[in-house]
Amino acid sequence: MQKTLEDTLRLDVRKLSKGGCFKRSSQGAIRWGVSGVNHLRFRYCKSYSLFKIFYAIGGESVKQQKCQSICVDQTSCHIGGHRNWFRCPLCFNRVALLYFHGSTFKCRVCSSLPYRSTLESYAWRLIAKKHKLGEEIFQNYSNVQVERKKKGIHCKTFKKKLSKFRSLDMAIEDALFTDILGSSLMSRRNESFSNKKV
Repeated sequence: MQKTLEDTLRLDVRKLSKGGCFKRSSQGAIRWGVSGVNHLRFRYCKSYSLFKIFYAIGGESVKQQKCQSICVDQTSCHIGGHRNWFRCPLCFNRVALLYFHGSTFKCRVCSSLPYRSTLESYAWRLIAKKHKLGEEIFQNYSNVQVERKKKGIHCKTFKKKLSKFRSLDMAIEDALFTDILGSSLMSRRNESFSNKKV
């Protein structure tokens, strides 16, 4: 199965900013709790706007120590203050997220990895959209036999989203039918092509 952006480890400049990493020169550690590069140490130098990360790659027996320097940029906000950005080490574009791929952290474009949704069929994307909407508007979406409105949602908004939720059922049925019909036609076409070759 092809690797996607959701399967990779990532550095989020917004979360680091929220944690106060860029207010002054600092150092710390990040843990993901998954296999591979599950732990890294970082050091931020405010005077040079440089975010340095230290991590190890490889198996349990042989680990290779790595160090990568990432520039941190700032842009002014309209309501005051500033926003932090990473500069991709490869293309130097301003980005909020850096993904770990090929033993280094880089932006989405330089990683050349797709989003998981782009590999899914149209029907599966609709199903995911329906579940997301259901969790958003229903009190207990796992037991959706009783359509109870979630607290805090305005009645008018609930009715509008409920209508959209119900219309997704028909769209899913159509998409699944198209997928099944398309796959059967494709298999027939392949069969006829192989018969012609014989």
